[in-house]
Amino acid sequence: MDAAMRYPELFRAPEERTPESFWTSLRYFNWYRIAAALVFLATSLAYDDLLGRHWADMFRFVSTGYLFLGIVFQVVMRISRERFNLQLSLQVAADIVAITFLMYASGGIRSGLGVMLVVSLIGAAIVAERRLSFLYASLAAIALLLEQGYWVLAHDAEPTNFLQPGLLALGCFATVGVTSWLAQRVAANEALARQRGRSLATQTRINQLVIEDMHDGVVVLDREGRVVQHNPQAKRLLGAEALLGSQIGAVLPGFGAATDFELRGRHIGVRMLDAGTGEPFSVAFLEDTTRSREQAQQLKLAALGRLTANIAHEIRNPLAAISHAAELLGEEKRGG
Repeated sequence: MDAAMRYPELFRAPEERTPESFWTSLRYFNWYRIAAALVFLATSLAYDDLLGRHWADMFRFVSTGYLFLGIVFQVVMRISRERFNLQLSLQVAADIVAITFLMYASGGIRSGLGVMLVVSLIGAAIVAERRLSFLYASLAAIALLLEQGYWVLAHDAEPTNFLQPGLLALGCFATVGVTSWLAQRVAANEALARQRGRSLATQTRINQLVIEDMHDGVVVLDREGRVVQHNPQAKRLLGAEALLGSQIGAVLPGFGAATDFELRGRHIGVRMLDAGTGEPFSVAFLEDTTRSREQAQQLKLAALGRLTANIAHEIRNPLAAISHAAELLGEEKRGG
């Protein structure tokens, strides 16, 4: 069976992009790997009896190789941003192998270097999928048990010494489980925050387009009456060069005492609304009523014209009847 079909987490398709934050975390995690390898190498060179007590040459050789792999991983991440899980798995595998050999060269589980496996597993579980995290924990547990088994078989160590690596292996699984669960919760919250952020940005943009295209002016005022936001129509109606930060009373004299103003030959109606938020903001809608007043005046004139025409029609009808009656009377007199 194709490996890509059996292990889809490792061979993720290029179009399934990994978040940039994951690559950043992996890059910092690799810097930690490089720093740890440098500390191991420098300590083994400076103090022979501190690390690598069982096999100093092997400890230095593995530390050098571990440092080299960390540099290679860093270069690869700078060149390629594909196959995140594959790169992560290779790095964790390098951690498990290197730390196991370093632990053996330092005297086994008693050296305390097994804790470094837990640190590596925690770093991997933050960005890895849950199944991969438990795979890494399984590999680390197997490495710990194999290392201790080699001490028992090759160096006649006590079989009871399996207790420490066994507990450490259980700790690896427990740590990975908790870290993976927390990481998934954080990732889910981050995804929800990004989705809500996109929705909010879309809604804000739509509202901005609607407000900018409104025929009415919109002005947002703080508690002291300063303009903190406005649309282009408000600037045109008020005729101010710089409206932001201005006092609305200076731009629109008499503001607050009346709702109708005449400014530069225009009639402006003001309607105030509370923003309805925790912040003390209010919204003023500025409406240019000049055109509506002109239309109202035209309607009045049209109605007056229709009324005059009706009155003239009502007057003309009786006059026509009287004229017709007078003509009839004149004809009767001429005939008599």
